[in-house]
Amino acid sequence: MTFTSRIARKSSCKRRGAAAVEFAIVASVFFVSILAIFEFGRFVMLRNTAGNAAYEAARVAMSYGARVQDAEEAADFLMKTIGARDVTTIIADDNGNRLATIPDTTKAVNVTVDVPFTKNAFIPPLFARGAVIRATCRLSSEGSRITRMAAIPAS
Repeated sequence: MTFTSRIARKSSCKRRGAAAVEFAIVASVFFVSILAIFEFGRFVMLRNTAGNAAYEAARVAMSYGARVQDAEEAADFLMKTIGARDVTTIIADDNGNRLATIPDTTKAVNVTVDVPFTKNAFIPPLFARGAVIRATCRLSSEGSRITRMAAIPAS
């Protein structure tokens, strides 16, 4: 046996298991980073979809003859497409009063969509317990609905 092969054998014995330890450290950091990226992506997706749902619900609510139920269904439909759970949609007037019906004299409508992040996260959040993603949209009409309908000539 040569001198160099004895040195190589002694150093390999001292390093036995080092690769496994290094892998365990690096892999844990890597997988936690990947999970954080997925969780952040889910948060951004929920936030953007909630904003879009609020806009669509406000648009439906401002259309002539719309009902509150129609606006809530429009928001719920968009939120269900991404699998959001326990979503709350509130349709209110300019004064912040929750609307049960949408009168024809409504000049503006405010829609708020609340999504509880703790019930929609992939991993139960440790630092954001009780966090709610809230999106609001306010749409106003260019005139009252009665005025717009009276301006359309009958055929």
